[in-house]
Amino acid sequence: MANRLPAPPGTLLQRGPNKRWYWRVKLPGDARRKEIPLRPQGHLHATTDRRLAEAEAARLWHAAVADADPAAFSGTVSSLSALYIAWARARYRRSDGAPSSQVHVVENALRALVRMHPTMPAEDMNAARLQGVRQAMIDQGFVRKTVNSYTTTIKHMFKWAGQQGVLNPLVYAGLLIVGALRAGEFGVREGRTVRPAAAQHVQAALDHAPPTLADMIRLQALTGMRPGEVVALSPAEVDREGVVVKDAEGRDVRVWIYRPLHHKTAHLGKQRAIALGPLAQTLLAPYLLREPEAACFSPAEVCEQRARAKSAARLTPLNQGNRPGTHRVEAPRHPPGDRYTTRSYGGAIHAALKAARRALAAEFAKDMGIKLAREQAAAAIALWAPNQLRHSVATEAARTSLDLASAVLGHASVNTTLIYAERDMRKAAGWAAAHG
Repeated sequence: MANRLPAPPGTLLQRGPNKRWYWRVKLPGDARRKEIPLRPQGHLHATTDRRLAEAEAARLWHAAVADADPAAFSGTVSSLSALYIAWARARYRRSDGAPSSQVHVVENALRALVRMHPTMPAEDMNAARLQGVRQAMIDQGFVRKTVNSYTTTIKHMFKWAGQQGVLNPLVYAGLLIVGALRAGEFGVREGRTVRPAAAQHVQAALDHAPPTLADMIRLQALTGMRPGEVVALSPAEVDREGVVVKDAEGRDVRVWIYRPLHHKTAHLGKQRAIALGPLAQTLLAPYLLREPEAACFSPAEVCEQRARAKSAARLTPLNQGNRPGTHRVEAPRHPPGDRYTTRSYGGAIHAALKAARRALAAEFAKDMGIKLAREQAAAAIALWAPNQLRHSVATEAARTSLDLASAVLGHASVNTTLIYAERDMRKAAGWAAAHG
């Protein structure tokens, strides 16, 4: 089920002969209600599609709450949320000054609160109303971990408001009795456990990925680095002097060190160092010829590789049909960027896996119907996410020792590594064979 929250406040209305949708609402900071044409981004006129209208109203409401003037605190939940979001944007920043992912957590959590109680005085917030917000998130399909995280964020806002003298601290004290949800409580669903990516499914992606994307997958599978560390990698962050260690045969081996400037625990003052062995060095070497600060892996380059592969595989003669380069958009709405994001990296992997499914379905279709062939192909090739490669490395390293796995993953605590490392049932099976 999609993680959708209830519709924002106000009333949706249809106007004019074309029945276009408008939204009558009083936005945070406005003196009175007004009618807003629900014109999705890229549209010239208000939409006639109710689903698009609802989505646009939700987007406008969230933007109005997040961007409201913090100085105009009126005592309502929505104005307090705007005040706290402004503080979070200044507080949660990476070393380069960009907002960290925690800002999005704050915005999403407060969106749930504001949609239910936009004009309620913040002083009237209590445990019953917080549980109501939490139940709304449960009803909309949020998993337990997300519900608990968002509920804690809402409580933190009221704690902060008490510390700043904006609200009576007793408001926060009254919310503390709302504890974290336990498994199955109030119908909350559990999130899926992240498993290591199966080797055959990783190979399926490699077989249908453009060369640059395939190298990103291989690099992450060799090193266990986080997806964000893969996409942010630049030549300037790789120390090619590194360290010299002895291999299993006693020979000296130089290991490069990748020290990402921006990483998950940088705000805590911790440094991250990722060892790059001979295989990773061979794979990465061509990409280190770029400008020092440029991203090693470029989405634009991947798009060019994909286009060349399609052109090479075409069956229509070049003097017929579309010619290469003739149907390119001069100013595309969403041109490929100069570096991946974790989201676009995951999307590119899914695109390669879906291409693998299509190829396998074409083989299956020789012996069965196309619908059944597609179902069989989808069952044979599972979609996986980049962070599952990190789990695969953790599981493999943990078979040697948990301390080794912690060092490879860059964890300060072995307990964190246990989240990533799949239990090795072979050890339990060996004990059972001897003692059971």
